[in-house]
Amino acid sequence: MEIAKEQVYACRCRLQQAEGQAGDAQAILLRSEDIHRQAVARYHQSLQKPYMRLPGFLMGFRHLKEGDSL
Repeated sequence: MEIAKEQVYACRCRLQQAEGQAGDAQAILLRSEDIHRQAVARYHQSLQKPYMRLPGFLMGFRHLKEGDSL
């Protein structure tokens, strides 16, 4: 998940720097944000599994809220 978050940040920086290729940079940013959302969704799904819930809780894993950092 951390790698996906870093990629979203990098794509946002590239979009700000893109002059003539804003459309391409926007498409890449949207794709990166989608990958990050999928990673967060799968993280939450994993925490819902009974055999993962207790170990995850004991190790400090919690549900992420919108805007939370990893």
